[in-house]
Amino acid sequence: MEKRKFDFQKDFIFGQTYERIIAGQLEKLLNMKLDHFNDNNLYDIMMEDLTTYEIKVDRNFKRYNTFFIEFQCNSKPSGINTSESDYYVLTDESLFYVMKTNLLKNLVKINNYAIRCCNNTSYGYIVPLDEIINICWFAGVVN
Repeated sequence: MEKRKFDFQKDFIFGQTYERIIAGQLEKLLNMKLDHFNDNNLYDIMMEDLTTYEIKVDRNFKRYNTFFIEFQCNSKPSGINTSESDYYVLTDESLFYVMKTNLLKNLVKINNYAIRCCNNTSYGYIVPLDEIINICWFAGVVN
């Protein structure tokens, strides 16, 4: 499989697209409306009950059957290290997994996961799917 060339703008738009898709899925799942999208690193969306969600899509999931949990970008804390969301949502473009952010933070803290560098700027923990499933409270199909 050929390695994909990094394009920040394209990847940013791709991520925003999945934020919108998952926001719609959560509206149906929770039977509540989206309050707003957020443009900082604390969370991605807030629902009408003020619960916040961080949404991450992993394009390489199908290749490795693991999720890349970013913790640093451009030599600064990012991703799981800066999120203040109530819930973390991981998607592989086909399925999505919802878990409490504190459970994911604890999972990466107590385990010695491999760390991968992506595009010489971003670092993340490589977490196997089965360990994500063990802490998620919901898994669903993206549609």
